[in-house]
Amino acid sequence: MKMETALYKAMVASNVSEQNATALVEAWERDVTSVLANKTDLTEVRNELKAEIAEVRNDLKAEITTVRNDLKAEIAEVRNDLKAEITTVRSELKADIAQVRAELKIEITKVATDLKTVELSLLKEMANLNTTLTVRMVVVMTALQGIAGSLLFAALRFFK
Repeated sequence: MKMETALYKAMVASNVSEQNATALVEAWERDVTSVLANKTDLTEVRNELKAEIAEVRNDLKAEITTVRNDLKAEIAEVRNDLKAEITTVRSELKADIAQVRAELKIEITKVATDLKTVELSLLKEMANLNTTLTVRMVVVMTALQGIAGSLLFAALRFFK
């Protein structure tokens, strides 16, 4: 027995008028066939959903591949930019170091020249002092000889 027939008989047995029971069974049958899904409907939806999921999966894989390739390209570009920047900085530093080295050599040469000038000046001064001391020593020795001679002469006179 069909479900609709059983439902109709149960309503009539429950004192529902035949007209109302028929209307209810027809409404129920209409809802069951048009509103509710059957196994075929569910299978179709499942297959459509699987197809959509597969399509989304493929789209995502393609998008991931594109993003991966874009990132690799950007990373390579950044790497190349950094290498170029490092090379530039290295060259600038080498130039700066060479300039500082040249400036230091000039300063060292100036200091060496100044030291040589001071050394020559000190040697000249020492020679002058040596000459002055020699002259003074000669004067002192001459004076001492004169004093010694006078003392000797006085002693000889005294003891005579």
